[in-house]
Amino acid sequence: MSLRDLTIKTNTLKRVLNDEQYYLKEAASQRTHIDKLRADGADEYVIRKQVEVLDETLNMLPDSKKRIAKAVEDLKTLMDTHPTTFKGSQELKKAQDVLGSINYDA
Repeated sequence: MSLRDLTIKTNTLKRVLNDEQYYLKEAASQRTHIDKLRADGADEYVIRKQVEVLDETLNMLPDSKKRIAKAVEDLKTLMDTHPTTFKGSQELKKAQDVLGSINYDA
């Protein structure tokens, strides 16, 4: 294992965390849009289609959580199995910072 492997796993975790945040923001935005459509008296067909879009976004969240859990597990496993390889490196600090910044138990 190399520092490059640690960097890749750290970046993977960052990416899946960003994906989850995107889905959460998109869902909030879609809810606001649907509420506005309802308040404006939009056609029920349009509202139903927007609810379908919201449902698709919400359906991505469980998958995102699974991917985050896997990425956390992979990163922690790598760090635990090769502690001397990464000791004192910037890459280890970055990995620890990313793990410390999330409230996610793997």
